Amino acid sequence: MSKIAVLTDSHFGARGDSLPMQASMERFYNEVFFPTLDKHNCQVMLHAGDYGDRRKYVNMGTANFVERVYQRPLAKRGIKQHVLAGNHDIFYRYTNEVNTIEELCRHNDDVYVYTMPSEITIAGLDILMLPWIVDNNRAQTMTMLQSTKCPIVLGHIEIAGYQMFKGIPNHEGLDEALFQRFELVMSGHYHHRTVRDPIVYLGAPYPMIWSDYNDPRGFHLLDTETRQLEYIPNPYSLFVKITYDDKGKGHDYITGLVQSIMAPNSPHHDAYVKVIVKSREQPYWYDLMMDALYKVNAQDVLVVDDITVNDENETDELEEDPDVDTLTLMKEFVDSLSISCDKDELFAYLQAKYHEAIAASQSARVL
Repeated sequence: MSKIAVLTDSHFGARGDSLPMQASMERFYNEVFFPTLDKHNCQVMLHAGDYGDRRKYVNMGTANFVERVYQRPLAKRGIKQHVLAGNHDIFYRYTNEVNTIEELCRHNDDVYVYTMPSEITIAGLDILMLPWIVDNNRAQTMTMLQSTKCPIVLGHIEIAGYQMFKGIPNHEGLDEALFQRFELVMSGHYHHRTVRDPIVYLGAPYPMIWSDYNDPRGFHLLDTETRQLEYIPNPYSLFVKITYDDKGKGHDYITGLVQSIMAPNSPHHDAYVKVIVKSREQPYWYDLMMDALYKVNAQDVLVVDDITVNDENETDELEEDPDVDTLTLMKEFVDSLSISCDKDELFAYLQAKYHEAIAASQSARVL
């Protein structure tokens, strides 16, 4: 064995079990993930948690999708899976014992689920497996971090100072000094991929919200001989932006735009689309573009009138203003609530909506 596939944060059921989201996932697995595993004859894969998206239940359609698109192809290839319980997988807050992975895969002998910190050996590699830290594994996790002789860690852990999403750092979590003695630390949880030796936040395999736009997604291969990680990018995205500017343009402008949208391999098909309007001097042309988007089943088409960008040299980079204080206030507010609810889940939901709102507000600039 020379290559092990490393995946994380698959979030099956994301966006409320959205069918376009499922189609985007299926394209990744069919056209990127499994062809890569076949090319390198991978027989083992590691999954660093957040296998599912919802903690409390799994939609029947999503369960069918997971079996058809993910589990069955893995079983057909005889690939053994080692999967961590992530925070989105666990039913209770204080224990990982009831979780999405075991409920969906309990009859699959090739799936090994880790709810407590464990040491395993794969192809001569000693790996410390660290699932999401909760009350009943916290003490054991901290002890094993100090005592293990494993040079490699796979975790679903929260380390302070890393970006959860592009431009959105998290200042809470474990001190990264705890991990400096290891040769390689691979973790899920944060969807933005970050490499800060020896820590690698692996990143999600596909974009799921607008904050993921233009932020690389994919998975990794771990070489069992060199112990090096190879990044395999996912070239596909569910989120597309169009800059509409018909000022001073001829009819070929709208003809070309409509043809690009309607093309068979256009990224606009079934995608979430933002239209950034810089000028709209030809209302009929604009209607032709919108009609083309609806014909290719574009999702939630959002139109933003851009009145701020006049400089032709304006870059396409997102201005990053994470406004961490707002997130801190949100967390404090949720923690202070006296109602009976899962506060971690509530904050995670509010956090995701906050990131989407930030991305929407900043799209008044051409991104």
